[in-house]
Amino acid sequence: MFVQRVDDPSSVVQLTRDGGKNIGAAFSPDGLSVVFYDPRPPRPVVRVARADGSGQPVKISDLGATPAWLPGGRGIAYTGSIKGKHGVIVAHLGGLDPRPLAITTERKGKTLSATVTSRTNGVQQVAVRWEVFDKSSSRIGAPSGGAEPVELKPGERVEWSLELNPEQQKNVQTVKVRVLNQDGVGAVKLINWMEEGQ
Repeated sequence: MFVQRVDDPSSVVQLTRDGGKNIGAAFSPDGLSVVFYDPRPPRPVVRVARADGSGQPVKISDLGATPAWLPGGRGIAYTGSIKGKHGVIVAHLGGLDPRPLAITTERKGKTLSATVTSRTNGVQQVAVRWEVFDKSSSRIGAPSGGAEPVELKPGERVEWSLELNPEQQKNVQTVKVRVLNQDGVGAVKLINWMEEGQ
C-alpha cells in the first residue's frame, strides 16, 4: 500500500511490504495515520500504519473488515467477530500515539525547559507556546513563546527555556506548554508547578 499527495507525484510513501491485498484505506482525522484491512482468507486483518511510512503497521484485529475512524481519531470501528458473535466492534487506541512530536519538561529553580523531539521521518517547522495559570485556573499574563518556528529534523531535538515574569512566579500553579508543527499538529503538556519542586 502506498500514499501520495495529489499535488506532488514524487511524494509516494510505501506503508506496507507484505504483498497483501490491503484495501478500504482511510486517513485518521489528523491525517497522520491510515487504517486498512486485508480481506484475504481465511481471516481478514485490520491494521493501522503511520502515513509517513515510519515504523511497522499495527494489527488491530485478526478478524475484521471495513474499518472507519471514530471522531477525534482515538478509536476505530470495524465489522468483525468476537467469541462467535458478529457485529460492529470498536477498538480504542490508547496505546497508539500518532503525534508527530514528543515533548518533555524539566524544572530548575524558576526556569522550565521544554525539549521537543521529532517522531516522523520528515523535517518539521515547530514553534512553542506556553501559558501560566494560578490556582483558580485564571491565566496570568499573555501567552509567551518563540516568534519564529524552528526547523526540527528526524532524530534531532530542540530545547527552549521558559522564563516566568515576577507576577507569574508569585502566583503560578500550572504551566501549559504547547508545541505545534507547520500543520498545526503537535503535543501539549501541563506542569503542576508546586509538584515539580522549587
